[in-house]
Amino acid sequence: MDFNKIPDWWPLCPGFDCPQKETCLRHVAYTQAPQGVTRWTCVLPQALTDGTCSYYRKDERVLMARGFSKLFDQLHSRDLRHDIRIALTDYFSSKGSYYRYRNGEQQLSPEQQQEVRRIVSQKGFDDDFDFDEYIECFDFTSL
Repeated sequence: MDFNKIPDWWPLCPGFDCPQKETCLRHVAYTQAPQGVTRWTCVLPQALTDGTCSYYRKDERVLMARGFSKLFDQLHSRDLRHDIRIALTDYFSSKGSYYRYRNGEQQLSPEQQQEVRRIVSQKGFDDDFDFDEYIECFDFTSL
């Protein structure tokens, strides 16, 4: 795991007494912190209740996507391109976020990929499309 790829807002967990710590991405990431890192957001022990933690994330790699500009190459209708762009801008909450995801500056989690496909299909584009690039990595996109 490359510690430099973990967003600084993403909480780590020392997992001192957690029964799930060996398979928790937050704890595994915590163990990878370099010596020079002395401050970070973390999950507190109180998050562990009755042996479970709502912050638990399985330490498995997922298939993330980068960019969906190829999708727009397939759209021949100007109105359809416009409708999809507006709907995706709403989904990503701002034009800036929309363009960061569209251009591949931010990775799309499997859940986000599914939602983008749902929105595109809902707007009337039923053809299957691929995202611009796929990367297998750990998912640090959500709390």
